Amino acid sequence: MADLIDLSSRIIDEGAEQAPGMLNRVTRELSEVADGVAVVEAFSHVVSFRTDDGLVLFDTSLQAHAPAIIKALRGWSKDPVHSIAFTHGHVDHIGGTQAFLDEAADSGNPRPRIIGHENVGPRIDRYIRTGGYNGHINARQFGANRPGGGKVADAKDGPPPFGPRTWVKPDTTFESRMNIRVGDEHIELFHDKGETDDHPWP
Repeated sequence: MADLIDLSSRIIDEGAEQAPGMLNRVTRELSEVADGVAVVEAFSHVVSFRTDDGLVLFDTSLQAHAPAIIKALRGWSKDPVHSIAFTHGHVDHIGGTQAFLDEAADSGNPRPRIIGHENVGPRIDRYIRTGGYNGHINARQFGANRPGGGKVADAKDGPPPFGPRTWVKPDTTFESRMNIRVGDEHIELFHDKGETDDHPWP
């Protein structure tokens, strides 16, 4: 279990150039950063809050990382996932959601509530319509470190795949502000424009 608070302090105090290999870590390992608060390092990270009524997660990372993230979470807590809040609708933040729903169903637990800004659903609809285009864009943007050096597939091969097998939309949405109470925890979400137009911040 890494001391992520110490790690982030070192990066901030010493600078990224003094911390090789510390940035953008994708260990898929869980670290408890405070009592009842854990982070699983992935692409992107998953943050979990333990409450009397179950876990509240922020994001689910990519579909490919979800099984390892669930395993790491289960090494920390056996509590069911009560709610999942999306920080925004990019695939690396929400692509693993179906795996968490499947885990709940397989365990006989209620389906987790999925919370997001009202613009997340339309974003997902757009991704479904433009999946081939997004696949090509992602191959150019992120493919340099992959086999083939980021070359886009020939047209005869079709577009690279984009997104999870199953997109999961929020079932609970809000426009500008939302109060969440789960067990003993009270979380306020506020909408703002960040990397996207569908960001909530707690």
